[in-house]
Amino acid sequence: MYKKRRRSSWPSQLLATGLLLGGSCWITTPAFADDCGDPGSPITVTVSPNFSKSCAIETGSDEDWFTFTAQAAGYSYTIKADQVGADIDVAVELRSPNNTTVQSSQNRGFEGESETLNYTATATADSVWIRVFHTGFFGSKTAYQLSITEMAPQAKEIKVISGDKQAIKAGQTPTAITFQLLDTNDNGMTGQTVQFTLSSDSPQVTIPASDQTGENGNVVLSLPVLTTTGTYTIKATAESGKEATATVTVTPGDLASLTLTPNTDCQSPHSADNPCTLKVEGKDGGGNTVSVASIELQLTLSGVSPETRTITVTNEGNTGDLKLKVGSYTIKATSPVQSVKDVTVEVVAGAPTTLEKVSSTCQDSQAANQPCDLVFKLVDQNQNVVGGKTVNFALTPNNDGTTLTNSVESDSTAEKLGEVKVTLTPATTLTAPVQYTVSAISENATLTINPAVTVTVVAENEPPPPVPQPTYFLTVASGGNQSVTVEDQPSQPVLFQLTMTTDDQGEPVTVTTPMEVTLTLTNPLDSDDKVSLSSYDENGTKVAGNGEVTGKTDGNGQVKLEVSFSKKEIRTGVTTYLLSAKLKENPNVADYTNVFLLEKPLDKLLETWPTLKELDDHGLEKTGGNTKDGKGVAFGADGTEDINVHSLFHGGLSLNQENKFLQTPQKPEDKVKLSKDKDGNPHKDDSDHVIVQGVIQVDRAHIGQTAEIVVFGENDSPTALDAADGCYMLGSSAMIDLQTLGGREVCQRFRDKKMTGDDMAKLIPFKRGVTLTDKVVVEMYTGTFYYGADSLRIYFGYRLADGTLVYNGSNPIYITIEETSPATPATKEVPEAGGQSGGETTEKPSATP
Repeated sequence: MYKKRRRSSWPSQLLATGLLLGGSCWITTPAFADDCGDPGSPITVTVSPNFSKSCAIETGSDEDWFTFTAQAAGYSYTIKADQVGADIDVAVELRSPNNTTVQSSQNRGFEGESETLNYTATATADSVWIRVFHTGFFGSKTAYQLSITEMAPQAKEIKVISGDKQAIKAGQTPTAITFQLLDTNDNGMTGQTVQFTLSSDSPQVTIPASDQTGENGNVVLSLPVLTTTGTYTIKATAESGKEATATVTVTPGDLASLTLTPNTDCQSPHSADNPCTLKVEGKDGGGNTVSVASIELQLTLSGVSPETRTITVTNEGNTGDLKLKVGSYTIKATSPVQSVKDVTVEVVAGAPTTLEKVSSTCQDSQAANQPCDLVFKLVDQNQNVVGGKTVNFALTPNNDGTTLTNSVESDSTAEKLGEVKVTLTPATTLTAPVQYTVSAISENATLTINPAVTVTVVAENEPPPPVPQPTYFLTVASGGNQSVTVEDQPSQPVLFQLTMTTDDQGEPVTVTTPMEVTLTLTNPLDSDDKVSLSSYDENGTKVAGNGEVTGKTDGNGQVKLEVSFSKKEIRTGVTTYLLSAKLKENPNVADYTNVFLLEKPLDKLLETWPTLKELDDHGLEKTGGNTKDGKGVAFGADGTEDINVHSLFHGGLSLNQENKFLQTPQKPEDKVKLSKDKDGNPHKDDSDHVIVQGVIQVDRAHIGQTAEIVVFGENDSPTALDAADGCYMLGSSAMIDLQTLGGREVCQRFRDKKMTGDDMAKLIPFKRGVTLTDKVVVEMYTGTFYYGADSLRIYFGYRLADGTLVYNGSNPIYITIEETSPATPATKEVPEAGGQSGGETTEKPSATP
């Protein structure tokens, strides 16, 4: 039967003794002293591994105090008070040095009952205090036995906490591997020995044999640099026999070198018919094999610039096909790394497959009894020439006496390597054309002749047709007779077009083969302007020059020229520069044009003209009324008049470079003075200098179209016998052409606006390739006149691509010319190159080089 326990009074008794907390010191007044420690002065015991002591509780307020230091974290301790008297109830507490309860025994509250505590150290050198005291139940004193049993921690596992399953390249240092040893309480076990072993195919790699666990039970293993590929297994074994493993996988490092080895099919010499393969072996810095997907090879043939090829490497380590022409090659890898050593391969020509035609003296229609030669070159399938091989020739048909050299050995000399020359001898009795076909066989294999050779033999008395020789023509395609100011840097391009015909009836065709053209710019004698030229070669590369440059025609037969100006002083009026283009191999093939250098930009030049009328869509002035003053007229290519044209024309001239223009119609006193010497020749110094200009307000429907500018005029001479009497045109050379339009009748049709299709076709462009804007200024002429005439009527306008002509048919520029000396028969004068554009020249030359 259990007795009811009385309430313990030990807390109050403890306070009554005057127990005070003061840091780690105890101040108390015990009831009496004993030998098992008192509050504030516990006895220190050593547990290694057990401790036992007999003690006694002398009074109801007596307490026994003990203290010991734990061996290390993880060590467990069983603290027990037993052999207690039957009428006494005691209690056991675990206390910290600052007098706080850490743990109490499981006191059941009965007399004579043993009390037990179980404690596990959490850190090395834990300081543990034990208190044994009377609970105040029944008796006042008792003896008891205090025992402390120590148990070392037991290992639970060792595991990898970092550095496992690494993958590195050869030559790198692995990350350190950290193992952790845990006890059964999952606390790290320090001071434990861990053994290490390494399993790999690289015996030269060594690691530490063992190490001690440190804080938290960790032990760190550092590995050396690993240079050999493979998988390394590291095993850690604790004293308890627990094991853990980690792995490090080493793959090849970066490619450091390549070794090329010729395979058997690449041994020197070998036939060019067969591809050559190389064994490719890649290594890193540690000698490990590295896979290579592709490599770049440099092939050097004796006397030839190195050739670079990129080839794919197969899984077996061989390159793909490496086809080489004949010669001795040095081969080395240049990418991704250079090869360790070079490979030499000698290649010889393969079996001949083709006869390439080199030349022939046989005509398209070869005359009978006139031998001719055929020259071939023997090559293999890779275009390598083959020398020293016998070629047998056959001729079809072969039953009429015509013969061909039967058998020839291909030349083996360096100069004519592989060449084969045969002679065709036609029969003398042929009376009708016969077409012969040449075939050949070498080493029992039929050879392809490329291109196929056929020769037609005609009767001996039938002369072969003449080979037509080309006739070249050089013309201004666009940019001719353009107006430029110094502010324009440079001018618009001037294009000269080269064409040719192969017979009298053929239409001119473009010359696609580049040909050299000499381009010249000639300054007026009185000009001090700085002028530079720029031409272009057939590739479009700019070539700078001064007065003369050489250009090359491109694939469209065109050569381009640009002009740049810079002036030294203020300019007045207009200066004319002559541009000429001549075919270098035949200077008779030429054309000319002018560049007019103006004193100010065209938009400012227009300010000197009266404001042009603004027309509506019906060609009427917007202010009302129907006017033909300045209104242009239009004709179709067949001579049909178009009355619905909406354009305006104004024009006039300046005398002696005065900064004003005489409008049309002029006043009677506004005459151009023409002075002649005693022989009747023009005297330039005493004659008036004139500048003839016109302004076109373009029909709205024509703005943006490409057109030609045309200028033509009609002279009325004082006498009917004057050679200046008639119709003239201003051609692309910007000089008055002597090409008439057919006399007064044609001039009258132009003046009366009754042209025919034949008249329209005779118009020669003054400018080509002009893109029409809303207003177009035409610089027609600058200089002095060279012939006497009573009056000069000038017509100008533009012709569209469909042949439509729009011109100032209703209001020509009218000029009155007055001779200041007695009129005598005039001698027509051709101006010096680069002089005024008002002289005369012949039609554009053309010739056969």
